[in-house]
Amino acid sequence: MLSRYFIDKHIEDCVVVTDLGFAKRARAFAELVDAPLAIIEKRRVGNLDRAELMNVIGDVRGKRAIIVDDEIDTGGTLIEVVRALEREGVTEMWACATHGVMSDPAVERIRDSALSEVVITDSVPLAASKRIPKLTTLSVAPLIGEAIRRIHRGEIGRGPIQQRGLIHPGDAALGRERRWSHGRGRRGARRGRQGSADIVGDHSSDEPPSRATFAAGALSSGER
Repeated sequence: MLSRYFIDKHIEDCVVVTDLGFAKRARAFAELVDAPLAIIEKRRVGNLDRAELMNVIGDVRGKRAIIVDDEIDTGGTLIEVVRALEREGVTEMWACATHGVMSDPAVERIRDSALSEVVITDSVPLAASKRIPKLTTLSVAPLIGEAIRRIHRGEIGRGPIQQRGLIHPGDAALGRERRWSHGRGRRGARRGRQGSADIVGDHSSDEPPSRATFAAGALSSGER
């Protein structure tokens, strides 16, 4: 959902920036927006909401940056990242996070920063007093509704839900494999399968078994 928002903005010559702890997810985000990835190396100071930035790993000079993280709480780390990127010659910056906690003084820090826009979702309710022009909130309702519909129809991991940037294809495929493995119960383990064979079995088709096959497998496993 966040990646789709930035894809639609058509930002040229951009780079995705994140810290080491969020690098795996940010790499998937960077692939979706077709941009390189840069890493912020940092060291936290005690248990405080402050972070000492150590280094920017990657080529960011003269580029536009999209800073990606899982949440924004007080905004201290985000602003330190912004300052580090300014020192490295980034020309324009956006930020996005799934959860906008926005504890004080996050809104004031964002308002006074060099950020052009901060994009969050409404997974955490945001008070009206904190809705400033720089903050854009995306609703998670379409994502949740689509997920419920596809779970009900057994369609998770296929079609438009991936194309819209709602679920990364790798995550969706992993979910299908896990559901498939669970449906097979303990029979695959008894056969001594190794590696991916424990997940995909001996099916000649690339598609997972039907609901009827799932049900039969679960019943058989339960009877044992």
